[in-house]
Amino acid sequence: MAGRCKWCGDDMEVFLPYARLGLCKSHFKYYVVRRVKRTIERYGMIKPRERVLVALSGGKDSLVLLHVLSTMNESNDPKISLKCEVEAVTLDLGIRGYSEGCVETARAYCEKLGVPHHAVKMVELAGFTMDDVASRRGRPVCSVCGVVKRHFLNKVGVEMGFDRLATGHNLDDEAAVIFSNYLSANVEFLSRQSPILPSREGMISRIKPLFEISERETMIYAQFQGLTPIDRGCPYAIDPSTHRFKMVLNVLEKEMPATKIRMVRGFLERVKPLLERDGTTPLRKCAMCGYPSPSEICSFCRLRKNYGPM
Repeated sequence: MAGRCKWCGDDMEVFLPYARLGLCKSHFKYYVVRRVKRTIERYGMIKPRERVLVALSGGKDSLVLLHVLSTMNESNDPKISLKCEVEAVTLDLGIRGYSEGCVETARAYCEKLGVPHHAVKMVELAGFTMDDVASRRGRPVCSVCGVVKRHFLNKVGVEMGFDRLATGHNLDDEAAVIFSNYLSANVEFLSRQSPILPSREGMISRIKPLFEISERETMIYAQFQGLTPIDRGCPYAIDPSTHRFKMVLNVLEKEMPATKIRMVRGFLERVKPLLERDGTTPLRKCAMCGYPSPSEICSFCRLRKNYGPM
């Protein structure tokens, strides 16, 4: 790639069209960490010395998130330093031939970084696995999986006394979700879309530190840092609709750089306040488990009645 790093003059390794910025390998890695630090500060995600639990699936984005937070924690550079207590959790979903690799990848990586790792089995918590769900006709597997992961990651975070639960959702993920819900006019979901959800009784604060980092950037960062995520995707994630929305947004981003970040920031700054003004459905305690829910019975307890124990 021809050109020079804008920060040091060495050979350029990466060009970021949305920022009109060319960087060498070393400065690109630094740029990503600094950008995540600024995202954390912009949205008030983490305060110094807070306990942060990273949802570590073994995939690229969650590995990058853990590496970035660990780098911040170890650094004394005021531009990227953020002293907090970081641990990781992996939920074993019971997908034969896949979940074992996720847990092992996460465990090995945490050991390498010196980060405490917790592995929890879905079957022990819920009484069923995602293989059990797939064997029955009903809701799409990915839909059930999302409910299960939100429920139990929150449960683990609350019971272990963490201040924040950090997930690896990146800019492409968020832009695709906002785009899809614009098209379906899902006002209720749009009103809840945010890079940070505050804590409340029974619910840990959830944060997305990679909210303004693109999928391309996480991919390059992982390559430059030598991170090796699990080498196969979930067997049940077959052509999810979000991939099609991402393809459309990638075309727009190529023609008009910064489309994704403008869309996401514009939503948060101008659209979301209007939705919040009209109010959202208040949360109550689930009558069965006590988990905060907009309905009398939360989504997970309704699932458990259908799928477990098996």
